[in-house]
Amino acid sequence: MIRQILPIVVAACVAPCFAAEGWITDMDAAKKQAAEQKKDLMIEFTGSDWCGACIMQKKQALSLPEIQTAISRSFIPVELDYPRGKEQSKEMKAANDKLAQQYGVQGFPTIVFADASGKPFGGFVGGRSKDDVMKAMQDALKNKEALNAAEANVAKATTDEAKVAALMEVLKLAPQEYVDNFYGDVKAEIKKLDKDDKSGLKAADAHA
Repeated sequence: MIRQILPIVVAACVAPCFAAEGWITDMDAAKKQAAEQKKDLMIEFTGSDWCGACIMQKKQALSLPEIQTAISRSFIPVELDYPRGKEQSKEMKAANDKLAQQYGVQGFPTIVFADASGKPFGGFVGGRSKDDVMKAMQDALKNKEALNAAEANVAKATTDEAKVAALMEVLKLAPQEYVDNFYGDVKAEIKKLDKDDKSGLKAADAHA
């Protein structure tokens, strides 16, 4: 269960909505923009009017010009807010709650780096400094490159064994907290091809 999410708010919001400093608050609008601009998504789950770590991170990192410039080079920034006193429409609250469940958010702030479809390739939980946020962005983009290379190897594989090995590399590089919700197709394909469970994936899932 997400800690301390108790927003009780009713107010209208015109979509697509925008937070301060250009952070989009509508996920569908952000995905569309990311696809059009060939960028990724930087999704911030925040309690903007009560979470101390969220407020500090926004002030000391995310709102700084150099960080905003770095974000805009590769990402469309998305702010999904879970306020306690700030006005928020019922529709936005319902949409944000659904996204928090989908991404398995356990606390605030949570940052997710994802492709234009919303599939995560990195992220972190907890407030971070300017330098740490910058490093997290760089690490996430490097991991995305590695994931893309692994996925390319899947497409090039000519045997089931080679394809399973490439798919296992994809799972290894995927952020583990998002594997079940976003990489389930990869796991299903491995289980289908790896009938003798040489990868150990079936056994691992059965044990879990």
